[in-house]
Amino acid sequence: FPKESGLNLKQFNPTAITVARALVAARWLVLLWMVGVVVVSSERDAIEHPLVSWMCVAAVAVVAAWTTWAVRSAPVRLFTTGFLLVEATLAIGLSIVDGWVFEPGHVFEVSQSLATQYPLIAVVSIGLARGPIVAGAFGLLMGPAEWAGAVLNEFDGWSARHVVSLVATSLFYAAAGAVFGWQAQLLRQAEVDIADRRARDDVARVLHDTVLQTLALVERRTADS
Repeated sequence: FPKESGLNLKQFNPTAITVARALVAARWLVLLWMVGVVVVSSERDAIEHPLVSWMCVAAVAVVAAWTTWAVRSAPVRLFTTGFLLVEATLAIGLSIVDGWVFEPGHVFEVSQSLATQYPLIAVVSIGLARGPIVAGAFGLLMGPAEWAGAVLNEFDGWSARHVVSLVATSLFYAAAGAVFGWQAQLLRQAEVDIADRRARDDVARVLHDTVLQTLALVERRTADS
């Protein structure tokens, strides 16, 4: 791997690539859902800044298209620090901008969020590449991001349940990142152990065959002598 990537062989394996492909599909699904949210909300005149909302959709579309190319031609790019920073920034940005693009009163309601499930995709992506600690720390930022979105949405009816909701959001994403990062580490370790065992079996089989051939050759030459 390139030295600047900060990656090692254990991070770049079939398990990681399989999950990365699943995340690419999930990004496209989130993109379609975002388009539906913007279209429906626009028809209901619930969006105050439609241009910004479509710019957010375009940003997700660019990331989805780039990851589709990367997972086919250069999967290692999906595990670099640069891409993970883009993923994290986009997830936090969508959560914050959600409160600004909609009309006041949007937050803490049952209406769909502009970010939809993209923050969860970002948490999984970071957990896959950097493990449970980094993913869990990132997940804690989602509560403050939604608080910023509420401020931009001019929400002023704060109560204990709203604070609890934000704290629960942070804890949920932190737990999701930690659990998935931990599971990814376990899968990678299991994959490495299986590969090591297969390598030892291959070496033992080669040595066994070589010893048998050598003994057969010695026996034949001894008989000829």
